[in-house]
Amino acid sequence: MQGSSTRQDFVVKFLTRLRKFVKYPSETTLHIVIDNHRAHYTNAVKQACVNLNIRLHFMPSYSPEFNSIEALWGKVKQNIKHRLALNKYTLLGQEEFQKMLAEVLSTVTYDIQANAAKLNNREFLHRILGECIQREDYPHLFVDQRQ
Repeated sequence: MQGSSTRQDFVVKFLTRLRKFVKYPSETTLHIVIDNHRAHYTNAVKQACVNLNIRLHFMPSYSPEFNSIEALWGKVKQNIKHRLALNKYTLLGQEEFQKMLAEVLSTVTYDIQANAAKLNNREFLHRILGECIQREDYPHLFVDQRQ
């Protein structure tokens, strides 16, 4: 769901739709890791969370380990570095770099994106959430990062 902006009413609407979408009974608390946008702290959002049995867990201010795009950009940079090493480039012009970047980005498939998302630091997430999430109950959250 993409709203036109991140306002409290869009956040409440998203949380309401999410609660309906998940296959857990309403008695089961949903735990959501979310960033620190000010709309996420409003009284309307807090009340919606109470009504919907949702518990928000706020990420640290800078937390690239939870951001899938960081892992994906890591893969893109790795590919570019590999190409540079193969061609023994020491200096690359703007046009050459743009061409190489376009080629690398064109190779990013859905599978590459999905695998990059799995690289997020789920063990760190577990430490933040504490006993709310158990490995045996949610094994998909604990992906071996060496895969």
